[in-house]
Formats: sequence, C-alpha cells, structure tokens
Amino acid sequence: MLLKDQICTLRPVSQDDIARSLIWRNDPLIKKDLQTYRLPITKPMEDDWIEKAMNGDQDRVVFAIDENSSHQHVGFIELNSIDYFNRSGQFAIVIGDVSAQGKGIGMSATRQLLDYGFNQLNLNKVYLQVAEYNRTALGLYEKMGFITEGTIRSQYFKDGAYFDMIAMGLLASEFTA
Repeated sequence: MLLKDQICTLRPVSQDDIARSLIWRNDPLIKKDLQTYRLPITKPMEDDWIEKAMNGDQDRVVFAIDENSSHQHVGFIELNSIDYFNRSGQFAIVIGDVSAQGKGIGMSATRQLLDYGFNQLNLNKVYLQVAEYNRTALGLYEKMGFITEGTIRSQYFKDGAYFDMIAMGLLASEFTA
C-alpha cells in the first residue's frame, strides 16, 4: 500500500531500507530525540526490526517515508500498540536523513498517517509522548492538532539529567486532513 501527497510517499518497509536505518538509529544526532533503545543497534537487531515491520504485526503499521522530489528514503513513521477494541494507537516518526529535515516532510507524512489511522483503521485516538525539550516535534504535533493531555515527570534520562515527557493525543473528531 502506498500513501502519497505532493511532498512525500509512505510505502511499505523493505530489506533495502536496512542500511540507511542502521546508520540513522546509531547516529547520535538522530538518536538523541528517540525514546527507543539507546545502546548501539547491530545489523542482526535491525534485520529483526525490519522483518517485523515488513510482516506487519497485528498491532502495528510501519511505513518508510520517501521524499518525492529526490525519490530518497528519508525516514520511518508508524502507529504501534494499536488497540482495535478501544480504537487507539501510538504515533512515532523519525526523519533520519538530516538533509530532509525542515522541508515539511514530517508534517506531510504525519498528516497522511493520521488520515490512514482515522479513516482506514477506524481509530478514534492517536497518542504519543515527546520529550519536553524537543521543541521541533512539539511544534509539529501542535500544528497537527494534538492536545497536551499531561506531563509524565522525570520520565526520560539523558546526558545526566531527567526530563519530563509530554503526553499528547488527537481524536478522530478533531482531525482535519
């Protein structure tokens, strides 16, 4: 399945994405804002992640993000922890190609995935957590209509200090494509 607009295309993850993904997930500049596994990622670990993303876990959808103008793979976007009974899912995105950041790709990809989540998966709510210092991500989420639902105090440890995580959510009734 492809999701596409003027700026970017969301496509299924493939084995061809492993090399770039491995570089991004080990890049300190990219990794600093990810709330994922923070130790070095090995090739077998990345192979396993890609394999699971390709095979489509029942509670997760993952897309590779390709920039339309360059036809380059620039990141990943996903809904995980999908709960079909309660109709909710957790949002995550990474634009790993630094040269693609600040071009509106994150907003375009987010809009497409939210539209897919609300209108194809029939979710009622998409939620996320973001570190308080990640102003770029906070700005994106606010522009997309996410509402701050709370603060999880001293949840994230980085560079010798604890940071709050901001919990945000967006309801289907609040989403405008």
